[in-house]
Amino acid sequence: MEQFDLAALGNWLYSWVQPDGAIHGFHNHSVWGDNPIRWADYTSGHSTFAAPMLPALAILLEKGYDARGAELLERMMRHQAQDMRPDGEYNHIGFQTGELAKTGLIHNMVPALSLALAVCHGKGFLHPDTIEAARRSVHR
Repeated sequence: MEQFDLAALGNWLYSWVQPDGAIHGFHNHSVWGDNPIRWADYTSGHSTFAAPMLPALAILLEKGYDARGAELLERMMRHQAQDMRPDGEYNHIGFQTGELAKTGLIHNMVPALSLALAVCHGKGFLHPDTIEAARRSVHR
């Protein structure tokens, strides 16, 4: 059975997280296969393709709580819940072209569902303010 270096994976994913909780990194479009690192804003798909990192971390923390991981999740969730454009859509949903692609139902549903799933798996340890921020964001 092949062994995976989960610590290396965790460190790599952690390197994507900005101080404000934004997730910038390799957000490859699952259909077209373009690498957004080629685009100048480096935020391509932040809300759409990086958002599943939230419930994934919540599931891991649900299985084995770690205060550092919980702080990271809270920071990412607060950022995602509040990083909205004036028209009510999430910022940085662009699937290939960063800020050039600003609309799309599925591109708004992925971050909303990710926040909701993170709350479902993290309700035992998430701060009530983070849960409320996620609820308001999903409701919007």
